[in-house]
Amino acid sequence: MNPGRPPARRTATAANDYSAAARYYARALIRDSRNPELLQNAIVAQMNLGTVCQERGELSVAMEHYAAAERVARRTADDTALVK
Repeated sequence: MNPGRPPARRTATAANDYSAAARYYARALIRDSRNPELLQNAIVAQMNLGTVCQERGELSVAMEHYAAAERVARRTADDTALVK
């Protein structure tokens, strides 16, 4: 076992939890697209999914999750700029 990498079972469990979280926040944002807590949690869920995929060597899938997090972050930044 490589001490720098999490066990495969734990990584799979984390991926399932993060996938469920990402789906939940995506649905919640449809109803409340400017809720800062939902936006932040959506970003974190996508970033964590990207990390899990990266650890598995699924780099293209990881990049998709990182890009999804960036899209939410840009929307948050755009909304913030409008308030100022």
